[in-house]
Parts: sequence; structure tokens; C-alpha cells
Amino acid sequence: MLHREPAHIVYVDDDRNCLSGMDRSLRHRRSDLRLTLLDDPRAALDFILAERPDVVISDMQMPFMCGTELLRAVRRAEPGIACMILSGVADLSTALTAINDLQIFRYLTKPCPGAVVSDAISAALEAYGPAVPGTGVEEMSGVDRPHQVRLDAAFDYVSMGLLVLDAEGRLHHANQRAQTLIGERDGLIVTPTGQVRGATSAQTKDIMRCVRAACADVAASSPPVMATLPRPSMKRDLSLFSVPMPIDGPAGGRAVMAGVFILDPDHHDAPSPEIIADMFGLTNSEASIVCDLVTGATLETAAGRAGVTLSTARTYLKRTFVKTGTSKQTELTSLVIRSTFGISNPASFAFS
Repeated sequence: MLHREPAHIVYVDDDRNCLSGMDRSLRHRRSDLRLTLLDDPRAALDFILAERPDVVISDMQMPFMCGTELLRAVRRAEPGIACMILSGVADLSTALTAINDLQIFRYLTKPCPGAVVSDAISAALEAYGPAVPGTGVEEMSGVDRPHQVRLDAAFDYVSMGLLVLDAEGRLHHANQRAQTLIGERDGLIVTPTGQVRGATSAQTKDIMRCVRAACADVAASSPPVMATLPRPSMKRDLSLFSVPMPIDGPAGGRAVMAGVFILDPDHHDAPSPEIIADMFGLTNSEASIVCDLVTGATLETAAGRAGVTLSTARTYLKRTFVKTGTSKQTELTSLVIRSTFGISNPASFAFS
């Protein structure tokens, strides 16, 4: 039986506390992982090219060389090495660019639970295969793997549910969170033929309105289209918003599909009032109202949750319009969604 050495993992971060945290997180895997911790990306590049580890994990923002520069150099020289980013920059557009352009296997955000990092490393080793010198595996791994591997990585980065649908409402991809919501069959249904439906015909029409608007936006210049999806269980409504997603196929073809994001207010998908207040200079009361509106609540419902009168809520909303440079509720919610989830200019996806 062939004895396999522990997989070699390199983690690069200029923050010594992060390096120590990674060491603690992976301490239980010392029997199957060999961890190298480096705080200088320039020295790390030399080390990586000489040692050819199985997985490289890098911070994004570092002095002298940023994470994307480091991993671009690694990918150019050693395409068989699985590369991941562990960054404090939680922006979907940045993640998609890194995953698509640099073929990054995973984009993880700090703070990241140790179990998530450990699972991501296991998935990378399974997808790429360990680099075994002299066998040719290191040259072949990661080159002919399915485009789907990177697509899964990009979509599972998103904590919200995310569906990719064509103009007829046929499901082409669902991330893990969306699969969970579909499995609950609580307002969101996928038929045996792959069509996404609501619990009623009216709700299905709302879904298709979002889908077709996104698919028709070839220039990807329009704001997200929103809809509210009531749930038969009487849980709080799901909020849907769709954006165009240009899809690059492996054969070079391209199509525009709809990326339908699903906000579940019971799953803490929505941005917190604190984040909204900080981003737009709002008071806590104003941000609380906006947060509820983003998740599909009416102004009256938002007022009730905030414990204020509808008149007071309208005053908060008017002040928010002034501070954000918007004039309508739909403009405001669109602005918040684009700003907090980083989807104002969707990147192209590799899709098979």
C-alpha cells in the first residue's frame, strides 16, 4: 500500500495573530496536514515555488504584495496548487473576480470558524488531488477539472440563497443555502422538470417577473428587481431580488441568466441595522426601518417592529432619502442591496 505524506498547507498573512489562529484551528489535523505559516508574501512566493505545497491560503491585503498578486504568480507557475483567499474584505464582486480570473478555489471571510477552513482544505485536496512528485499529478490536477468546481465555490461564498435561472425559470444552479430553502418547500418549489415556482400562481408570476427582467438586462446596468414571497408556514416573508449574470460556457458561448438572491429574515441574511447606519450615516432608528424594508416588510410593519407610529416612520424614511440621495423606497432598497452585497456590477461566471 502506498504511504502518503501529510498534505502540505501554506498560509500567508502579515498578521501574526491570524497565523496563530490558523495554527490553533488546524492543530487537530496534524496527522494528515503539514502547516507552514509565513508572514511575508514575497518570501512566501519563493518558498511556494520551491516547495510546491498542495494548498496555499493567503490574506488579501498585505504590505509589499497583495494576496491576488501572490496567488496570480502561484497559479501562473504551478496550476496544480489549490489556492484560497482568507480575507477581511467581504465583497461579492471581489470574491467572484478572484474565483473567476485567478481560479481561486475558495474565498473565505474573516473571522472564519476553524471547521470551515478545515472543510475547505479537505474539499480542495479532493478536487485537486495531492501533488505527488514524479507521478505527473501536480501538472494535471486543476487543469481539466469541471468548471462547476469554481462555480460552486463562488456561489457557496454567499450566505443568502442564490439561484441561477434562465429566462423560462428553469433552475441551472442553487447554492447550499438555496438548496436548504427548496428542501423546506415553504413558498419556494422546484418542479420535476426543473421549473422554479411559488406556492401560488401569483407568487410564481412575481418570481418570473424578476427572472425575465434580469435576463433581459444584457448590459447589466439596471438595479435589482425585487419581490416578496409569502410562506405557507406563516414565517416571515422571503425577499427575492434578481440581477443579470453573464455566464461564460466552457465552449466559449455566453448567455445572460438571472441570479435570484433570497433573503430569509429568520436566517439573519439581511445586513444588520448597525452596518446600514455606518454605511449611510443614518441614526439607529432610521437604519432599523431601512433594514426591515430591505427584507420586504411594509413601512407599516417596520414601524410596528420599531415601536413607533407610521407617521414617525415616514419621517425617518424622508430623512433617509435625503441622506442617501434617493427619492423612492424602491431606489433606497436597491441602493442598500447593491452596497451591502457588492453586486452592482456582476462578474461573468464560468459555467458548464
